[in-house]
Amino acid sequence: MSISNAFQILSNLQQQAIASNELGERLVTHSSASRGMGFIINGERFFCDADLVREVAVPQDLIPVPQSKAWMRGIFNSKGVLFSVVDLGMLAGMDRPVVYQRGHLMILRHASRQCSLLVNRVVGFRNFDFAGVGQREPDAQTNEQWWESLSAFMGKSVHEGGETWRYIDIQKLIDSEVFLEVQ
Repeated sequence: MSISNAFQILSNLQQQAIASNELGERLVTHSSASRGMGFIINGERFFCDADLVREVAVPQDLIPVPQSKAWMRGIFNSKGVLFSVVDLGMLAGMDRPVVYQRGHLMILRHASRQCSLLVNRVVGFRNFDFAGVGQREPDAQTNEQWWESLSAFMGKSVHEGGETWRYIDIQKLIDSEVFLEVQ
């Protein structure tokens, strides 16, 4: 397709839109898709609201925090700001911690807390379609121990491409007593 042809197509679309607008016609689209940040913890797929993730970082030097719970892996410095590092898998009661040097940190956006979640891998932004979805119960392959630990923060599961993605309400998790009790 030539450039002049592409401009002609755009010009035609613009003229059609103007004509439709003059007739009072409106194009309304409805989407049940939600933009999320996908991530993996010990082979399980999760997602959260994308706007709650400030940035994704590769773990660097981790400073341990003495006398804290095992899931409180330490703190790290990002651009002069200290962030706590919480291993989300261990917080959930999964059987093995994320290997710090191979994981990803999701630095969270919160008004009063500088915190990050350590996960095996951040998949990135995805659009999750909630049309006709309402499942919150674990499926047959779900590890019951971690499900019970996270159930208060879990939302709908989305099945796409043969994979199950589970929603975690990160805001609710960050504000919970479980998250704030690090000793």
